[in-house]
Amino acid sequence: MKKLFALILALCLLTPLCVAESGLSAVTYGRISSSNGATTALYQLPNERHPVLKTLASGTAILLQFEGTAWHKIKVVNTGDVGWVRSGEVTITTRGYSALTYGSSVTSAKTVQSSDGFAALRWGPGLEYDKMDDLPNGRYCWQYERSGDWSRVLLEDGRVGYVHSTLLKNASKLTSWTDLIYGYVQVTGGTANFRADSNYSSKVTGNLSSGSVIELLGEKNSFFYFYSPSHNKYGYISIDIVSPEGLNRVAYSTPLYYDNPEICTADVLWQLEPGRVLKVLATDGYVSRVQYDSIIGYVVNNNLVIHH
Repeated sequence: MKKLFALILALCLLTPLCVAESGLSAVTYGRISSSNGATTALYQLPNERHPVLKTLASGTAILLQFEGTAWHKIKVVNTGDVGWVRSGEVTITTRGYSALTYGSSVTSAKTVQSSDGFAALRWGPGLEYDKMDDLPNGRYCWQYERSGDWSRVLLEDGRVGYVHSTLLKNASKLTSWTDLIYGYVQVTGGTANFRADSNYSSKVTGNLSSGSVIELLGEKNSFFYFYSPSHNKYGYISIDIVSPEGLNRVAYSTPLYYDNPEICTADVLWQLEPGRVLKVLATDGYVSRVQYDSIIGYVVNNNLVIHH
């Protein structure tokens, strides 16, 4: 009986159910630090006897979903792959929200510059994705995270899509937006100061808690000029701690499709209830490619409330 108990205990220690995890209250980013200096295996489950999903190069940017003692559950920033790696193969780089961390926000203003006179705006990061529109040279956009040779961009009209990074150049700062853009305040310390003018020596006129929603009215120097509906105040806040993102939610009960229902008969992945908040990855005005938790699919825009 003692031998049987010891065997059961040993098996338990090897199973995922016994992995020590702590739910992360803040977003935690890191990089793969391969012990052999080359690659690290990404496992399906936290045990080396389970299948290897892929190998990750040293330096790969990752998001920690669970932080364990021996194993971490991670999401690869550029590809979205999720799996488990040995904790000793990860170096933590950032804890908390920041507009400068990977995958969380806009990094800079860009303009389109192509020898053809335009750049294709696509649904995803590759030529295999359908073209949403052609953007003429000089068109302003915000650059989000990069995925290989492609950049996810936000246009002034609220559309989000992908443009080849070589067709974007640094833009002079925008003085104002033609359409209303919302943003999230993202800080690690809990609150962020806003000021009377667009420099750090100007008077602090108030503060906003992390997660506050503000309306972005323009840009000056390295600050956004904003309006806070909840405080009924205007001010300037550092670009580094604001992430312009659409606040999008489901207006009516609607299906989440596997593929674009406008161009094919697509299977339904999920039925979304009213009020569900989604992240819009791309939209052509009729159908949006969205992310719901870890699921990516398509919804008809008539069933959404999409804020720019």
